[in-house]
Amino acid sequence: KNGEGVQKIAMPNTVALFNGTEDESWQFPNVGNEVASGQFSESVAAHSFAALSCDAKKTLKPGSYQFFAGLTLDGKTSMTQQQFFVMPHRIADDQLEDRLGINTANIAYLELNRRMGVKWVRFENLKWRLMSKAPKQVVFDGLDPWNVNHDEYFSTSKSLGLNGLGYLFMSPRYTSSCPPELNFKHDAAYPPKAPEDYYFYVNQVVSRYGKQTHSPSGLVSEDKKSGLDLVQAYEIWNEPNLNAPDWGHWIGTLPEYYEFMRPAVEAGHQADPKALMFNGGFAGIELGLINTMATYTYDDGKHPCDIVDGLSVHTYTGAIAPELSRVDTNLHRGSNAVSGTPHLENLMRLVDWRDTHMKGKPLWMTETGYDTGGTRAVPMRKHAAYTVRNIMMMLGAGINNVMIYREAGDGNSLYAASGMLTSQGQPRAAYFTLATLARQISGSGPIHKLQFDNPDIWAYAWIKDGKPAMAIWSVTNEGTLDWELGSAKMTDAFGYDESVSKTRGMKLTELPMYLSDVEHADVLLKAIDKSKQWYADWTKARHSKSVLKTYLFDMGDDTYVESFDLGAPRPYTPVGFDAVYSEQKGYGFTSPGVKNGDVHWIANKASRDGVMLEKDPPAFKFKAQPGKYRLDLRCVPRGGADADVVISGLDGGEVTLKVNRKTPEASADVVVGNQPITVQTRNWVMLNYVRLVEVE
Repeated sequence: KNGEGVQKIAMPNTVALFNGTEDESWQFPNVGNEVASGQFSESVAAHSFAALSCDAKKTLKPGSYQFFAGLTLDGKTSMTQQQFFVMPHRIADDQLEDRLGINTANIAYLELNRRMGVKWVRFENLKWRLMSKAPKQVVFDGLDPWNVNHDEYFSTSKSLGLNGLGYLFMSPRYTSSCPPELNFKHDAAYPPKAPEDYYFYVNQVVSRYGKQTHSPSGLVSEDKKSGLDLVQAYEIWNEPNLNAPDWGHWIGTLPEYYEFMRPAVEAGHQADPKALMFNGGFAGIELGLINTMATYTYDDGKHPCDIVDGLSVHTYTGAIAPELSRVDTNLHRGSNAVSGTPHLENLMRLVDWRDTHMKGKPLWMTETGYDTGGTRAVPMRKHAAYTVRNIMMMLGAGINNVMIYREAGDGNSLYAASGMLTSQGQPRAAYFTLATLARQISGSGPIHKLQFDNPDIWAYAWIKDGKPAMAIWSVTNEGTLDWELGSAKMTDAFGYDESVSKTRGMKLTELPMYLSDVEHADVLLKAIDKSKQWYADWTKARHSKSVLKTYLFDMGDDTYVESFDLGAPRPYTPVGFDAVYSEQKGYGFTSPGVKNGDVHWIANKASRDGVMLEKDPPAFKFKAQPGKYRLDLRCVPRGGADADVVISGLDGGEVTLKVNRKTPEASADVVVGNQPITVQTRNWVMLNYVRLVEVE
């Protein structure tokens, strides 16, 4: 108390008293419709046991069930309960959902993956390192000590009606460019010393597993087989934007990756022109990253987005519901992650970027999912709910294929517990929700997000067999359906279906409920039309902003350069401490600053680094076309006092902005005339960025 320790006894804020079982009711909880019940007695000899057969006298439909049992022995009663699931029915090959896939590694689980209803398997072990120990060696039936039989895996998957995607990465030790002083630490993530070794590996893999046959003289496999038509798509490496030396997947720069990627794609196309060759799936979907596919330019004027057949990306929302998430935890992994735009908005922007720069090419989400262990764990129920809700958000935004991470796992480390199966191969709750979704949308057309005034209610709809159907849920687990759809077939998230005579007022939970064969189909059809118009209006509004002028300057070196989204991704111009203004360049300091600075624990790239300015600092000066603008800047005083930042060269006179260490951001509406703009401070500061955006 008052800063001094005191002696106290902490008591609970509630106390419960129990007076025995005599007045207790032994009724089972009501958790749903009763399927079967009964009672019987059994004599059990001392020191023995008896197996009791509980026959429901009917075949149980797929779904989730709760089993209750009450046991009375010598006048004493006890109760037990157990949840169990009934497996979904096996479906025909042409009913497997082509928009869904799963990240896989174990041939023993292929049948279960197929039973789930997905069409694609993204095989984690088509790794270069597992197939080659020397130049010109590629082994397909198992290489010691790993002994992964790729032929067996892909031939089995094909026999089950599954399509294959392989990602080709991890340098063998003989060719890794890992520096010798690191003693091979994380050496598989380093690019090969001889890139032609990798291109040879890509060509051999695609020659064998693609559609086109080849002369045996160009093949290094023992059996000289080619054109087996087992794998339809490939990714060149994996998450090449994660380049941390200790854990990244590509220890190099993105420009180095793009130069490496192009000959690899060409090697794949040479082996099979019909093979789908994707970039290595990016970790994250921020457009500043994705846009490098369109801004990096090869010597012949082409861009990476012109070279590949499709775009592959990964995104995760961590432990946050997908509808509420504002952080991509696959890209921003630390506790310093800055809240950004909503997940759905990011997905829609991504699709819009694809439609602008890669129109007609597929956009695949080759990794996404939720964890039930580690630092981003969600409970099993939310794992089951978030997985399918996230998929619908992605498909509804226009992504062509979603592949869940991952097939199996229930461990305690990061993403080791993301499996649809346990580590022992037992289906988990999310297995059944994914199986239900696959069956509901199989054979349907595009998926549309329906509009509700209540932000807690989310729904998606589609046309299947000429009739509308929908999925609906409550983010808070406490909603109701207010639309009058009349009678319908209701299927719960785990696949149990029944006919209902009335839909209005139905209680909604965080687990999606599916409605089909609705009586008032016109209500759903009108909602789908409204959804199409909403998406068209969003696209039009976004594109209208693309004509607005921006002047974006990110101070510091060019290692951490941010992007600003306004109708399209707008990259900042990096401005180092020694960038001096010239009329030709149109921006820079009036004289050099002191040095570049970096505050590494700040996640936002525009805010983390800057230019250090000291006594009698230079001004930052830049040209802009006349007009009305919003000016934003970030300037951190290096002492405890406030700092004044004076903006001059404006129509209407100077504007003074005050900043301090607690609030280093400042902004003002300004009118720009024919004079260059100067940003001047007389304090010791780190200037992070200056942003000028035209006002609509």
